[in-house]
Amino acid sequence: TPDYVILDPSSALVDGLNTLAIEVHNVGPGSSDLTARPFLFLGTSEEAQTFGTPPGWFSPAFSDTHFVTFNLNMSNENVSPEGVYLAGGPFGTPGAYPLTDPDGDDIWNVVLDLPHGFSGHYTFTNGACQDWSCKEYIGGQDCADPDHWNDRYLDNVTSSFTVSTCFSQCSTDGTCAAVSGCTDPAAINHFDAATEDDGSCVYMNESTLPLVQITTDTPILDDPRIVANMKVTNLPGGLNTLADEPNEYNGQITIEIRGSSSQFFPKQSYALETQDSTGANNNVSLMGMPAENDWILHGPYSDKSLMRNAVIYEMGTAIGQYTTRRRYCELYINGDYRGVYMFMENIKRDDNRVDIATLLPTDTAGNEVTGGYIMKVDRIQGDYEGGWNSPYPKLGGEVQPIQMHKPEADDLHPLQLAYIEDHFTAFEHALAGPNFADPVLGYAPYIDAESFVEMYFANEITKNVDAYRLSQYFYKEKDSDGGKIVMGPWWDFNLGFGNSDGCDSYNTNGFESNTGCRVLHPFWFERLREDPNYRGLTRCMWDAYRADVWSDEAIDALIDSLATVLAVPSVRDHARWPRLGQYVWPNVFIGQTYDEEVQFLRDWIDDRMAWLDANIEGDCVLGCTDPEACNYDSDALYDDGSCEDCGCPQDIDNDGVVTVSDILAALSEFGCTSGCTADVDGDGQVTVSDFLDILSVYGNFC
Repeated sequence: TPDYVILDPSSALVDGLNTLAIEVHNVGPGSSDLTARPFLFLGTSEEAQTFGTPPGWFSPAFSDTHFVTFNLNMSNENVSPEGVYLAGGPFGTPGAYPLTDPDGDDIWNVVLDLPHGFSGHYTFTNGACQDWSCKEYIGGQDCADPDHWNDRYLDNVTSSFTVSTCFSQCSTDGTCAAVSGCTDPAAINHFDAATEDDGSCVYMNESTLPLVQITTDTPILDDPRIVANMKVTNLPGGLNTLADEPNEYNGQITIEIRGSSSQFFPKQSYALETQDSTGANNNVSLMGMPAENDWILHGPYSDKSLMRNAVIYEMGTAIGQYTTRRRYCELYINGDYRGVYMFMENIKRDDNRVDIATLLPTDTAGNEVTGGYIMKVDRIQGDYEGGWNSPYPKLGGEVQPIQMHKPEADDLHPLQLAYIEDHFTAFEHALAGPNFADPVLGYAPYIDAESFVEMYFANEITKNVDAYRLSQYFYKEKDSDGGKIVMGPWWDFNLGFGNSDGCDSYNTNGFESNTGCRVLHPFWFERLREDPNYRGLTRCMWDAYRADVWSDEAIDALIDSLATVLAVPSVRDHARWPRLGQYVWPNVFIGQTYDEEVQFLRDWIDDRMAWLDANIEGDCVLGCTDPEACNYDSDALYDDGSCEDCGCPQDIDNDGVVTVSDILAALSEFGCTSGCTADVDGDGQVTVSDFLDILSVYGNFC
């Protein structure tokens, strides 16, 4: 941190071994991130005390610290009553490093005493907002680091100096240039820093999307949730205005910022719960989705098409996957237009969401303890719900945590947590073992193989940079409901479809499972593909889906439909958050228009699907896979719809009814040996028992 302490050797050091202990705290109770980079500088100011030539690696500093003065011109801004702050990087969230303007000349300043050699990112904020909504925006300017949320950078402090600049500009002499932009406060893209209007104002007159208006008394934080009010207007006529009365919801919610790296984007995503006035959960149906209380507001930002998640979720729905239901909407917070969002179901157990049995605290034995668990592979962060470490590391050797999602580990009885850990570990042992491909001794009894294949498809179609290692959800049913481990629901693909420059994920060729990120993947999918039958199933399913709901024509029509829905709302979103033609982490393609962004997505998917057509491995064997069917094929890997019903054995003449004619047919063959049609009970002989069997159902329809 920029704090430092000068140690007096005479009081701080003793003969022999010395230990330096450093205690580090977050900047405040609202901060969820903590970074510490301790440095210990040793030096002497008197040559006589060096006792000879110092070693080559030792270079005494001229000074332990240096004064860095920040002079920030705020003349273009309406300064927040909370003041102006230096923040970001080692300076933490807004509020810890205030600037002051005692003479009222609009030049705000602060002097920091920084260690020799100090380097770090920083930014300025107009207010002490914990959600970064008041951060300056310098994207596309020379002083912005696009790989670090467009922050500024202080490089290698070796002497005292002054930084003179302008809020939201990269001037080096402390002046602020005239800024063109929308100066009308009534416009959705009103720009506080604009000094001259450029005619770019965009207004919300009416929307074909539902309108969500959230009102808060305090800033929205990343934990804890705050209480707020939400109005939802979704009129039957399809056109909604701010003047319309909310017809779907007008009540209390709790809300917080959600996401990881996306939290640093100016357009943020949120998690919310609908509540009654007492704070109890309030299950409500919103925008045509089944009633629940747990929702997500996903705000696409780096995905300038606004539709990457929607595309893959719709593709999942088309093949029968449960993918969280979603509806596009436009969001206002405290009267400020925030853009186009997807109002989505959160992942949880529910008859209309992940449809598995509720796991009660008393379900600790027998069938009851065997199901109702939702787990995930994800980064460990503030919402970590507990779990266990797999005995099998990631492909690169790191420990692989398995996290509980719902119920949270703290809500599980110890016997329940022990059961699901033991069961999942047994699956991993079977998969890793020498008999892993055996249908009885291997992995097959543990998993719904088709759901694993479909998760593989989702990860590889999108070539998602987070594939396999983050946001991978799976659940365990009760044994009475099948008892399988099922992959899903699919989640978080905004960095997919060529939207990231990491791990070769932008390249339409190659498997994401084979990129540099594979070292962070669990071993499951790689091991499964060593089984010829699993590879064959993969090929069968791929061919079936591509011939139907995942055809090029179907995907193209899907993108067309989403582009139509977003045509006008996307104009408002990009006016509010101008980023077309600019690099936003971690973009590869930078379209100058919204249409170019959509066309890039369309072309990328076409190329990707063609490559997968040619490279998905496996030998497909189609046939009847129903053991109860007359034409069951034990070698078939995927059902081709050919299964035949065996019919009724008492209907000897096959006319669909058991009648006297069937009895006469049996009598005419009475005494015959094996193979006769009258051998109803299959004992190899036609006897009285066959006749009695027919009589027992005489006159009944088969």
